[in-house]
Amino acid sequence: MHYAALLTGARIHNLVFDKECFTHEGSAAKSESSFLAYSLALLFSDEDLIGEVRGRGAARMQQMVSSRPKEETPKLFRDGKLAYRETVLGGCIAVEDCNHTPLEPIPWDCIEKNCTNAVVFGKRLGLLIKTQESVVATLASTEAGSVEHRLEADHLQVLLKARKRLTEYVV
Repeated sequence: MHYAALLTGARIHNLVFDKECFTHEGSAAKSESSFLAYSLALLFSDEDLIGEVRGRGAARMQQMVSSRPKEETPKLFRDGKLAYRETVLGGCIAVEDCNHTPLEPIPWDCIEKNCTNAVVFGKRLGLLIKTQESVVATLASTEAGSVEHRLEADHLQVLLKARKRLTEYVV
């Protein structure tokens, strides 16, 4: 039994420390994927990076990337100093696990709390506000005062407050 434990331990040791192990490829792929998402979302976007990308995360990312040569940006992702994950409104730059995981596809808690990792595209926020206004108007005409109407109206207020607040964080 002791021999089996040693063998299992050796296999685990080899698996974890072997540079050819698939887990190392997975880690590398994660940073590359994060960099590609960042590149597609921000660098190759038709969004005006000066006026339309907002949020505390966008400001932090801009500061970190602009203070270095462009060639160093992929290294920031590989070293785990920078990350980017696309969201409904833009992205999240959290390098650690997100502690604001929403139950809905729209990160209401991140928007409401002005998350330090949030990157918000002005066009996406504007479209979401228009859609939310339409939902609230429809519910007001068919189910005024219902739980759904109140919830959607509250969400609209969160978006409108966020738009006002985010104008302070133009990158």
